[in-house]
Amino acid sequence: MPLGLSFYTFASITYLRSIYEAKRDKATLSYQAPSDASNINPTTQILPTSPSGVADYVIEQNPKLQSLPNLAIYLSFFPTIIAGPIIRSDFFFSQLHATRFWRAKNAHLIIVLLCFGIVKKVLFATYASSYSSPILANPLNHNSLELALAMCGYSVEIYCDFSGYVDLVSAVALMLGFVLPPNFNMPYMARNLKDFWARWHISLSTFIRDFIYIPLGGSRCGFLRTQFALLVAFVLSGIWHGSTINFMIWGLAHGLGIVWLNTLKHFSHNSYKSTTPNLTQQEKSIKTSTKSTSKASAKSKTHQKDSKDSTPKDFTYKDSLASQPKQPSPYLFGSSAFGVFLSSFCTFAFVTIAWVFFRFRELDESLGFLSAFWENLSKPIYLSETLIALCGLLLFALYPKLQNFKRSCIYTLYKVPPIAKPLVLAFVWLVAFCFMPDGIPNFIYANF
Repeated sequence: MPLGLSFYTFASITYLRSIYEAKRDKATLSYQAPSDASNINPTTQILPTSPSGVADYVIEQNPKLQSLPNLAIYLSFFPTIIAGPIIRSDFFFSQLHATRFWRAKNAHLIIVLLCFGIVKKVLFATYASSYSSPILANPLNHNSLELALAMCGYSVEIYCDFSGYVDLVSAVALMLGFVLPPNFNMPYMARNLKDFWARWHISLSTFIRDFIYIPLGGSRCGFLRTQFALLVAFVLSGIWHGSTINFMIWGLAHGLGIVWLNTLKHFSHNSYKSTTPNLTQQEKSIKTSTKSTSKASAKSKTHQKDSKDSTPKDFTYKDSLASQPKQPSPYLFGSSAFGVFLSSFCTFAFVTIAWVFFRFRELDESLGFLSAFWENLSKPIYLSETLIALCGLLLFALYPKLQNFKRSCIYTLYKVPPIAKPLVLAFVWLVAFCFMPDGIPNFIYANF
């Protein structure tokens, strides 16, 4: 398969849909680009919660969609061809025909993205691969704990590999004056599987939502039709990654997981609605008694007088709301600190188990790994490597604490003298390449 064919196809589909929607709406086949600079902001796109004002954009014209030069530039935008992220045509054209005012903050962001991308790929992803690959290549000879740690290592590898790639191409695109859409948002912090797909490969998940799930009916055609559309969307997502049955099972597993969550929410929501009492006449009279108009005051006194015998003196409308059952929590095990941790842990465990079918290309290999995981509990453990893997996994578990670290690095670069900023980038790259293991594997998503 030619390199980048799938993402090239995605870009073509988004362009064709823009043309179709413009014709359907009898528009002038032009995209009305936003004039507000905050709509096209490198910091808000790559770092969603950071302050605005990194770059200024002034839109000078509304480019025609049906333009061969525009289409050629869009399809040949090389940073996103190999492994994404998927950039929509309207999002791209709004930046293509914009007058930009370069600011120093852009350079800071580029340096930080280049540093993070290299460190993620060269150090974290490569070390995770060097530990997990030998074990996954021969699972029959390893203990179940080692197999579990190896799959956790693969979860770390694929995240650092792909997010590191996105950081690098985002920096390259920003050098060219373009901002790429965000593609990751701390996915292993997800509280459930739906939240995971709102954080992982965001450009692909939104593409599947807009071009497969919604055309199949989305959530507009009843509960059963919605679940069917979800299953079809996830199965097709798996098939896009590869034509083997393993990728289809991987997509089906995620689809079934989300259908299960939707089913729980559906029945718990119906139970909540059935157990939620309607406002009684007493509560309505208490609400109406708060009105201060002269006519309403006389009526409210009558209602209060009628309800004095059956309503306690200290009873309020707020108390009646507090007595109603609470709506279901978005977390699997409640919203307490332990419940949030357990929800994220179970979500990570489910995603890691599903990665088994993603990591192995053949079904026999995946089933063999799962069989070895259950049967090799009594196998001897290599303590040195296992302890190193446990320490690495523990460090990775602390990565939610680094959520604002990238933003802090950008602000720290402001204080560095301009002549020393390139030295910071060179130093980080030098350290990364000095401590990297032998051999750097290819980017995983470059194969899709």
